[in-house]
Amino acid sequence: MQSINSSSNTDSEIAVQRNASCYLPSSSAASILWEQMEYLMSHDGVNCHPGCLDCRRLALVKKDLLQPFA
Repeated sequence: MQSINSSSNTDSEIAVQRNASCYLPSSSAASILWEQMEYLMSHDGVNCHPGCLDCRRLALVKKDLLQPFA
């Protein structure tokens, strides 16, 4: 019986170690925003189909970001 209990403790310890090694820290808000901007900037309308939603999103973002400079 002790060998079964000790093996289950070992298995649970291994499971905890596996979960701990799979932890990914969250990205900063700035890096997420930059990644989204890079994605949207790839939608310039030239290579997209008419009515592309991401092209429309890019136009809205440009309008909002450039408004203080108008």
